[in-house]
Amino acid sequence: MCGSVAGAKPEASSFGNVDEVIQSKLSLELAVDFDRKCLAGDVVISCKAVKEVRVVHLDVRLVRVSRVSYGNDSPCVFVVAAERTTECPSDSTTTVDYSSGIDTPIGSCLSVFLPEAVPAGAEFSLRVSYETHERAPALDWLRPEQTAGKQHPYLSTQCQAIHARSIVPCMDTPGCKVVYEAGITVPRPLVALMSAEGLGEQGAAPEGRVRYAFKQDIPIPTYLIALVVGALESRDIGPRSRVWSEASFVDAAAHEFEETEDFLRIGEELFGPYQWKRYDILVLPPSFPYGGMENPMITFVTPTLLAGDRSLSNVVAHEIAHSWFGNLVTNASWRDFFLNEGFTVFAERKIISRKLGEKQFDLAAQVGLKHLADDISHFGAEHEFTKLRPNLGNEDPDDAFSSVPYEKGFSMLVFLQSLVGEATLLEWLRAYLVTFQFKSVTAENMCTHFETFVRSKGIGEEVLQQVDWNAWFGTPGMPLRMPKLDTSLSDNAIALARQWVESPDSVTENTTAAWSVNQKLVFLGEVLDQLRANGTKFDAGVLERFASLYSLTGTRNSEIRFLWDLIALHCDYAPIVDDVIAFVTSQGRMKYVRPLYRALHASAVGGERAKEVFAQNRATLHPIAEKMVARDLGVA
Repeated sequence: MCGSVAGAKPEASSFGNVDEVIQSKLSLELAVDFDRKCLAGDVVISCKAVKEVRVVHLDVRLVRVSRVSYGNDSPCVFVVAAERTTECPSDSTTTVDYSSGIDTPIGSCLSVFLPEAVPAGAEFSLRVSYETHERAPALDWLRPEQTAGKQHPYLSTQCQAIHARSIVPCMDTPGCKVVYEAGITVPRPLVALMSAEGLGEQGAAPEGRVRYAFKQDIPIPTYLIALVVGALESRDIGPRSRVWSEASFVDAAAHEFEETEDFLRIGEELFGPYQWKRYDILVLPPSFPYGGMENPMITFVTPTLLAGDRSLSNVVAHEIAHSWFGNLVTNASWRDFFLNEGFTVFAERKIISRKLGEKQFDLAAQVGLKHLADDISHFGAEHEFTKLRPNLGNEDPDDAFSSVPYEKGFSMLVFLQSLVGEATLLEWLRAYLVTFQFKSVTAENMCTHFETFVRSKGIGEEVLQQVDWNAWFGTPGMPLRMPKLDTSLSDNAIALARQWVESPDSVTENTTAAWSVNQKLVFLGEVLDQLRANGTKFDAGVLERFASLYSLTGTRNSEIRFLWDLIALHCDYAPIVDDVIAFVTSQGRMKYVRPLYRALHASAVGGERAKEVFAQNRATLHPIAEKMVARDLGVA
């Protein structure tokens, strides 16, 4: 299997010289040290020279490299610096002061000088001995008291977008895919899982420890390398799926995600065979910063999805859709992130609509476009990061993270569907997946493939002439063409929201009991939008009747709780502050904590308390979330 696009180009956020040498396999042998908060061991990087090569440039982030060898253990001179080093020094850099400025927003460059020139086409390997830093952004170390069980420590990784370099020296770019194998030694009785096939306990380990072996035979980008270590239990939820978590909520998780096989089966009907053997789900501790992470064979999800009624299972449908879009076919560059996320949102909504009804596609799109409008308002309508294909420069791609690639990418596919019809678009997506499976692609690859496919179906040139790719990719703000959506499921929600804002005393009964969660989210989102747009606020009495009528206080649904908290903060309702603080300190999902901290800070009833709460609790957040909330609040 070819894991990379021929003639791959260097990525701005990577130091890797992928135009000269390509990594094809990583072989990891690591020990997990909870006392020192580090991974220690070796990685063997299997490489192939694209042209004659004398130096290999790898990405690292706060990694302590002690030795690099070539082939049959020939030592290599190496340097860790803030940029590529092209002249071979007399000695290697074995002690690195990362406080001296060499840790840039994209990490550092490990330049390895080979003992001999390697000719084009030749294969070779490098062995790097290293250990990670306790502040490695990919690693989330939890003390026993931070876990549900309170008895054992816990470790999880989050490598997207460019954090794999903080746990393994590599060419950390989505344009270069690898297979990998690993041996992970952990303390007994903890369990280790990876985004790979588990081979069980293998090999020798020191007393009181156990070594787990793993193998991933399908090429993946390095950001999909994942590891978790903890006191984990599992329950089977389907013929190829099980759910993992700490013991206290494994049964609740099994109930919540019981529909997983349905989503997988529908995905296969729409997009072709599921290639990854198993689809397991890991429910992480609350500090996980995202709704889900599509790690192959084991999706990581937040416990905020455990609503008790499966009402937030669309996140699992989204991560399952990534099995085709993102994992099987991957964006070659982070500026083309929409090829992962926009396509996945489209696929997710197709899966959901096949299960719950076609109108759910349009209703979910309306909720998504509301998130998009909020994010564009936050950035500013002309901001570079509101483009579908932004110029990220050499900044951390996390800085640009928002719903833009998700919803603008989705909107582009809905537009293409409006031109060629659903059947043709789905046929094209299946052909696109077959053509590019196991590879990384660019927006240009996608455009060319679409145009070639459409012409092969005898669709006239006048259709293609309606697609202005450059405008879709380069226009900031809302989508170039807004999707034409069926609003029959949202009309009542919007009308009720306007009734509340214009005449709250006229609402005397709950008419939302039979509504879906998405309808309720449209309703609450519209109330918030109308209040903001009109510059008005509910008084305390109205808010309390509003909360009572719709059972908002104490809701287990995190999406509903999030919008209720924002509405109450907008209205400067002092009693909500305790609930907001409890919410942002009990979980670390950035979708919730970032807007809530900003809203708390901007409110008359929160103000400086937002900074105080963050200062007291920032250590409980994942390093990625901590960085972004600190930036939002303007604190160091």
